[in-house]
Amino acid sequence: AYQEPFEPMPSGFTHVPLNDLDAVDDSISSATAAVMVELVQGESGVRMADVDYVQGLRRVCDEHGVLLIFDEVQTGIGRTGRLFGYENFGVTPDLIGLAKGLGGGLPIGAVLSSEAVSVLAPGEHGSTFGGSPVACAAARVVLDRVMASGFLDEVRAKGEHVQARLRDSAGQGARITGVRGLGLMIGFDLESEDVATEAVEKARSNGLLLIKAGPATIRIVPPLTITMDELDEGLDALDAARGA
Repeated sequence: AYQEPFEPMPSGFTHVPLNDLDAVDDSISSATAAVMVELVQGESGVRMADVDYVQGLRRVCDEHGVLLIFDEVQTGIGRTGRLFGYENFGVTPDLIGLAKGLGGGLPIGAVLSSEAVSVLAPGEHGSTFGGSPVACAAARVVLDRVMASGFLDEVRAKGEHVQARLRDSAGQGARITGVRGLGLMIGFDLESEDVATEAVEKARSNGLLLIKAGPATIRIVPPLTITMDELDEGLDALDAARGA
C-alpha cells in the first residue's frame, strides 16, 4: 500500500515482509543477486528488524551465495547510536548504502563494500555531481565529529532519555500506545491517525516540527548534536501538543 502512489516500481525486485526469514529463503532463486533490507524502516513507522532475523539473513545469504546489502541512508553515520546501524545487530553486510547524515545537510551519497566484493578502483566510477569537493569536505567534518571520543555514547544516552520521557508520558495517561527506536531514531504510536495528525499540527503551532511516519506514528529524528536541554524543550512542547 505504501508503494502504490509511486508505481510503476522498478522491475527485478521481489518484496517480502520484514522479519519473515522463511519468505526471504523461499524467494531466493538461481537468478538472485542480493538481498537488500533497511534495518530500521523509517518511513513506515520506525519499524525495526529483529536481531534473529538479521542474523538469519546473513546465514541464508551465505548459504545461497548471494550478497547482503543494508540500506543505511537513514540509519548510518551515528543515527542509531552506532556509526552504522548494522552494528546493533551483530552482522556485517557485503554492501552498505549511505547518504542523508553523511553530508551534514549537503547532498552526498556513498557505497561501502567488503573487500571480497570490491571491484572498482578509485576513479573508475563517476556521476554528474559525484565527488563534489564541497560535499566531500562537509562529509569529512561530519565523520570527524561523529567518530570523536564519546560522541556516540552521548547519542545513545539522548535516545534513552527521549524514550524514557515518552514512556513516562504514556504511563501518565497520554495517548501513546507504543515507543521504540535506536539512538536518536525514535518512533511512538498514538491511538489513531486523527490523534497523530492533531498532535503534529498543535506541535507546529508551539514551534516544534514533527512528521508522521505511518498513519498513527510520529517520528523523532533530531540533530545528533542536540543538547539534553533542547530535547527537553521539544518534549515539553510535545506534551503540550498532546494535552499531557
